Amino acid sequence: VGAVGNGRYFASVEVVSENKTLDANTMLFSPLTNVTGELVYAELGYPENFSFSNFTGKIALIKRGILTFEEKVKNAYHAGAIGAIVFNNEFGNFHGTLGNESRISAFSISQEDGKYLLDLMNRTTVVTRWNQAIVIDYDSVYYFSSLGPGPGYTIKPDIVAPGYHVNSTTRNGKYGKHAGTSIATPHVSGACALLLQLHPDWTPGM
Repeated sequence: VGAVGNGRYFASVEVVSENKTLDANTMLFSPLTNVTGELVYAELGYPENFSFSNFTGKIALIKRGILTFEEKVKNAYHAGAIGAIVFNNEFGNFHGTLGNESRISAFSISQEDGKYLLDLMNRTTVVTRWNQAIVIDYDSVYYFSSLGPGPGYTIKPDIVAPGYHVNSTTRNGKYGKHAGTSIATPHVSGACALLLQLHPDWTPGM
């Protein structure tokens, strides 16, 4: 069983008081949740950078560099932040990954937009509203899945099913979004079980 599904993320950061919208990228493994909150600067995102201000219920603005994005966002979460924005340390924006599922959403923005927010924060309280969505195309095979043909020029896989951004159970009784042929295969197995229940005389080929 092959896996189909490719997702495109759309994200933006709205500076509420300025009626201005900034381009942003959703970091890989970031929850797809929209948040609104006051920005607080956390410099490079070390644990001590969160000790000088109250981050509870707020959004951490962090500069890229030295620490991994995962470490920066985890430190923000432990400080009580509801989200994190990492701005680039060189020209332009970037695509970052958190390594594992994050508890809070994280965006990346350009160096220019990061400096703009910092300058604005020095003059007034800055509240941002995040907007993000994912559009999934289930008409194409996901990049990690086999396209065929297989050994001996056999056409494999035989069938495909949704295998990207699928909501399923995780450990500790929680839920999460998963991807893989190990997600696509249960779709087909479940369908086959229902078909066999309806038609117990059907062969595997049928």
